[in-house]
Amino acid sequence: MATKFVKRLFPIYLLLGCLSISSPALATPVTATGTIRQFFLSGLGNYPFRVYLVVGSSDPLGTCTNAFAYLDISDANYEAMVASLLTAYGQGKQVFLSMDKDGVTGLCKISELAII
Repeated sequence: MATKFVKRLFPIYLLLGCLSISSPALATPVTATGTIRQFFLSGLGNYPFRVYLVVGSSDPLGTCTNAFAYLDISDANYEAMVASLLTAYGQGKQVFLSMDKDGVTGLCKISELAII
């Protein structure tokens, strides 16, 4: 009897499992170009390295929640990206940021960057 109950619930559990696995698909690719205005450093798990760009007639990061892009310490190539961003800031160079915008929070995580 319990086996029939489990068999009936299996499709529901399978669907829920697929939905939880596919949540990264909610990320939307976003890009922004500009000069770095400031950095904000925070604790682990609180978007620890935040980048803000200079705001002109429009905010380059305006589509991102709180108008910043971030790197997390666990990100691949974290040290090189931070060093590149600090160098670009020090030299007043523009940066091109390729980001993944979270479909739930609207926060933008930097995935690639270029100094231009």
